[in-house]
Amino acid sequence: MLLCSTGFADISFGPEVRIDSHPDPYTTGGTDIVMLPSGRVVVTWYGADEPYGESRLWSSYSDDFGVSWSTAIPVSDENSVIPHLPIIASDLSGILYAIWEDWRGPDTYAAYFSRSDDFGESWLFPNVRINDYGEMALEPGIASNPDGSILVSAFDRLNENRIYGSFSIDGGYTWSPDLPVGDDTPGGQYYPVVECTGDKSFVVLWNDRRDTISYVYSSVSEDGGQTWSSPNTPVPCGGHEPLEEIDLRWDGAVLHAFWIESYGAMDAYFIDEAYYSRSTDGGYTWLEDPVRVDEGSPNTWRRYGGIWASDPANIYAVWCSIWNQSYPIYAVLSISSDSGKTWSDTLRTNPVSGEAFRCDITGDVSTGQVIVTWDNQINQYIMCSTGYDNSGVEQIESSLEITVSRNPFTGSVSFSVKGELFPEEISVFDSMGRLVGTLPHSGSGQYHWVPSENIPPGVYFARGSVGDLIISARVVLLN
Repeated sequence: MLLCSTGFADISFGPEVRIDSHPDPYTTGGTDIVMLPSGRVVVTWYGADEPYGESRLWSSYSDDFGVSWSTAIPVSDENSVIPHLPIIASDLSGILYAIWEDWRGPDTYAAYFSRSDDFGESWLFPNVRINDYGEMALEPGIASNPDGSILVSAFDRLNENRIYGSFSIDGGYTWSPDLPVGDDTPGGQYYPVVECTGDKSFVVLWNDRRDTISYVYSSVSEDGGQTWSSPNTPVPCGGHEPLEEIDLRWDGAVLHAFWIESYGAMDAYFIDEAYYSRSTDGGYTWLEDPVRVDEGSPNTWRRYGGIWASDPANIYAVWCSIWNQSYPIYAVLSISSDSGKTWSDTLRTNPVSGEAFRCDITGDVSTGQVIVTWDNQINQYIMCSTGYDNSGVEQIESSLEITVSRNPFTGSVSFSVKGELFPEEISVFDSMGRLVGTLPHSGSGQYHWVPSENIPPGVYFARGSVGDLIISARVVLLN
């Protein structure tokens, strides 16, 4: 195991934005996120949208990379019962595929499916059951091949505590019988994730307890999920117990894996460690020693993370973290720009709202932007924040900068932009990502904000753009 950390990553995050449109306080959580080839970002979660209402799955989409979001759209039909932890995937045409754990019966737990053919604006009703009747399925995952002609799911068959899968060749309308993915070694297999690495090639990773303590194992299918490699392949871990937070991403050339391990210690209540590994041969072999992603600070709670890679060298990992058992819970980001060999110190993506839970990440290869989602366990909101990768654009940045006349301020504040071109306007957002003001360019790079009387004191973010370049400033309004 390697423990690696470098300096802070050259990235900055914009205001924290609320995604869901439910009335307070009826949202819950369990977010997952995907970016479509068009650039549209889609997020799913579970929860109710009315007092004492039935829980359903929901989605929302953003066409401006997380600045604004559509109203909540139901993903599960009205027959769903306590739908749990949705996972979404897409093909290259932008068709979306969602899978989740559902309690609607007749079996207590089952894997259910829906799809969207209009980029997340509506979903297939009624939903489709995936796993065999008479069997219970937990924590299902899903992946699509590039053209959507093959879908593969993986789930924990509770009756055996063994990973099974199913495949569809008609877009998810019908599914094969359950097929074993994990081999028959006793011990227990849990929390699978699945990813596509080619036309008919798929990989599944999971938490496996065949060896005294848990480890990560993998299996590969080269025929679209009909058969799986056996015996399964151990993925070298850090020597402790991997938790359920395993994530897997394919960047077109390399598989990237991320997970959290946990163990007790005499001088600490718990020790959680974040790890990274990679496979360059489609999941058959992995790093001999995983790389430690977090800084190594002891007595730190780490959970519920995700991974995204823009290419084999540039990798982004996020997870939820509490230092010294002291709230709030932050969604933190670490970046590697050397193929996972070393990782930056963590950066908080939600410094204002705090209380992140089950965070995930995706990004735009063309712009270097990333977007992190989480659910806030205090107010039950579904949240996001967009990060702007500043590496490699120093020359552009030096030609455009924003300054604030006074900060903190009362009454009014002015923003000055220096550069050859100026934003047509600057938008002002509150700490929840709501637009509270639009400031037109008054000439010579000057923008003025006089908050109305109904704008409360607090933290606000000013944001403007010229082409692909985005500038932002954080200001504090006092009484």
